[in-house]
Amino acid sequence: MKIYETPEGADMYTEMRGGADFSEHKDTLVKHIGDGSTLLELGMGPANDYAWMRNVFKVTGSDYSEVFLGRAKEKFPEGDFMLLNAKTMDTERRFDAIFSNKVYQHFDLPTTKIAMAAQAKVLNDHGTIAHTFWVGKDTVETHEGMTFYNHSKENLTAAIEEAGFTIVFTHDYNEFNQEDGFDSVFVIAKKN
Repeated sequence: MKIYETPEGADMYTEMRGGADFSEHKDTLVKHIGDGSTLLELGMGPANDYAWMRNVFKVTGSDYSEVFLGRAKEKFPEGDFMLLNAKTMDTERRFDAIFSNKVYQHFDLPTTKIAMAAQAKVLNDHGTIAHTFWVGKDTVETHEGMTFYNHSKENLTAAIEEAGFTIVFTHDYNEFNQEDGFDSVFVIAKKN
C-alpha cells in the first residue's frame, strides 16, 4: 500500500473519497461507545471522520502514512495523532474504543483476525471496536496497484468473534447504489 505514502497517492485517495465521512452514524457510535470516551481512529486518511469525531470523543487519529499524518497536523494543529500500523497496533496507549472506516479492505481474512486480536490489547476492559467494511463474496480485486479484499459479512464477523470480541451491532448499508444487495457493513463489538 505504498500508494498512500506518497503525496500523489494521498491526493488520489483524497480526491476519490471527496468529503465522504461516517458522521451519519454518529448517534449509533455515541450509544455504544459513550460521549467523551477515548477513541482511536485507525487509517484516518484525509481526516474526514476525525473532523467531526474530535467534537464528540477524545479522539486520537492514526495512520501509517506520514503524508496523511502531516496533513492532519496542519489542518488540526491541536489534534492528537500517531503513526500506527493497523495490523500490529504497536502502542503503549490504551483506549475505550477503536474505529475505522473501510481500512481492512486491504487485509486478507487471517491478517484481519490478527489485527482484531492486536486491537484487544490496546483497549481498556470491555472496550469497543467499531469498523466499517466493504463486503462481497470473498473476492480479491486489484486497482491502481492496490489489493482489495471483499470478505463476506459472515466471515468478517466470525473473525472478529474469534479474535476475542462479542458482536453487539451490525448494520448493512450501501455506500454505492447496489441493485443486488448491500456493499458495506458496520460492525460494533465489545472486548470479552
